[in-house]
Amino acid sequence: MRKTLKFVLVSVLCLQWSSGQIAPVKSYSEANVPEVYKALIGPQSKKSLLVRSTTVAPMNCSVSGEEITDTEFREAMSAFLAVNEQVWDLSQVLGDRKTISNEDLDETFKPGVMEGWKRFRQRHPDIPGYVGLSAIGFNKAHTVAIVYSEVRCGGKCGAGGFKYFLDVERDQKFVVEHQAMLAGQRLVGGHHENSLRPRNGTVPICLELN
Repeated sequence: MRKTLKFVLVSVLCLQWSSGQIAPVKSYSEANVPEVYKALIGPQSKKSLLVRSTTVAPMNCSVSGEEITDTEFREAMSAFLAVNEQVWDLSQVLGDRKTISNEDLDETFKPGVMEGWKRFRQRHPDIPGYVGLSAIGFNKAHTVAIVYSEVRCGGKCGAGGFKYFLDVERDQKFVVEHQAMLAGQRLVGGHHENSLRPRNGTVPICLELN
């Protein structure tokens, strides 16, 4: 039986609002993708954000692999840039998470942003908004991962950024080394611990507010 890797979020960098693109898409499937998405957005609940059914990519916030000093994350960023050159269908890798299509979003927000959010609230009264996810960049060993996500929660409410993950089923020394290097949250037993501290220059910060 294949070992199931567990990933934890070790850094959240970059804020932005950007538009997803609409294009014919292929089904997205790669080892460890469901585990990373689950670590990022959690299981389905009554008030969970809807998830866009196709991938999004950062439009105004980009990072070059050369900007990352950690070799494993630099390799993952190169893979991230390559896999996100096209749009993917996420329906097969999101488990039980409820999705919303680009067509539904276009129809909902056709009258404009503010009126669109009124329509969204009427159609989804218990849902605070929706989240868009990129395809995931892994290093070759699939021990670290990079994903971009963005949350939309109102006309003037939203944020997005790169998330950096590592496989926690490694020896403790590796985890501790990365705790000293990367800023973010560590997921332990389903709970978030603010246990990580930044070290300047390890991972790039890309910041944009609109």
